[in-house]
Amino acid sequence: MSARRVSLLMFTVTALSCAQTAEESVPLLREAVELARTAQSWRAEGTLTEEITGTGLHSTAETKFRLAFRLPNQGRFEITEGAVPQLRVCGGTAQWTYYPQRNRYSKVASPSIVPCAYPLNEWAPLLATLHGQTLAGSDAVTVDGQTRQCQLVHGDFDATGGSTKGESRTLCIDPASKLILRYRIERVSPEGVRRIATYTFTSLERDGPLAPEVFEFHAPEGATQTGAGAGFVAPSAYLPGSGSSGGVFRVGGDVSPPVLILKKEPTYTEKARKARLQGTVILAIVVSPEGEATNIQVVRSLGKGLDEKAIEAVRAWKFRPGMKDGVPVAVTAQINVNFRLLDKPPDSIK
Repeated sequence: MSARRVSLLMFTVTALSCAQTAEESVPLLREAVELARTAQSWRAEGTLTEEITGTGLHSTAETKFRLAFRLPNQGRFEITEGAVPQLRVCGGTAQWTYYPQRNRYSKVASPSIVPCAYPLNEWAPLLATLHGQTLAGSDAVTVDGQTRQCQLVHGDFDATGGSTKGESRTLCIDPASKLILRYRIERVSPEGVRRIATYTFTSLERDGPLAPEVFEFHAPEGATQTGAGAGFVAPSAYLPGSGSSGGVFRVGGDVSPPVLILKKEPTYTEKARKARLQGTVILAIVVSPEGEATNIQVVRSLGKGLDEKAIEAVRAWKFRPGMKDGVPVAVTAQINVNFRLLDKPPDSIK
């Protein structure tokens, strides 16, 4: 067989394989979407893993969550473990947000269920919002104590009718139950920053019983009410208009920057001093609602132990936290830690 015929045969097989993969993914996705579209309520628990990567940037975070919602407008979302535990209750006419670490809560008049139902509220319209679906392999997820096999369906995501460039979803669908056991959200910014949020469900129940008190909020004893704004989003950068990741906000709009109120100067290492090393270590941090530097990552390094000294100093800094709608929130920031030698080097002997 000639090289040309072999090449043509390989191309034909590959094309048919890709077409078959796309065709096979659609029925499975359609069944999962139909299950979500006809559901009246959901209860779920799981783990959210978030990763942010880019030039000089890499951070990961993991939180545990649970949620319950009942159409049309009742829901409850909790971050039970993570940097900033939070609770949101959507009661039909109002939303309450509670911060256990500070024993503070806020209330805003809103009938929206989205903040209490994300990301499950994305599932029902996926036939219209997920494009170029393909089967991307298989995986296994442990749900309710049982390991279940699931098929991976991947596609470009567009919820607005605009371009799908840079945003995608990957679903791990159980062929037997048609449940989505893992839901991966990926977005790449024009600057090349990649944000991935993966929801892995450890418990998932459709149309099960939900007691009325699940959707009621009662302020804990001693809790104080803050501003009228909510100050909370579901832990993902992918809630429409949230501008946040993992409950972490970027400065801008109605999010004010944190303000440094107590600073500790870094110290030199002997190795860096002997090398007469000077310069700036750049750190990416998250200033918590308590005004502390957390999730510290080195963006630009100096070496010879000065990176570690910069982190050590910044951990001791205190901030007035960033605010959103009158509520302290976690805010990203970039810190420059300067190292300058004040003493002159000894004169050389000639």
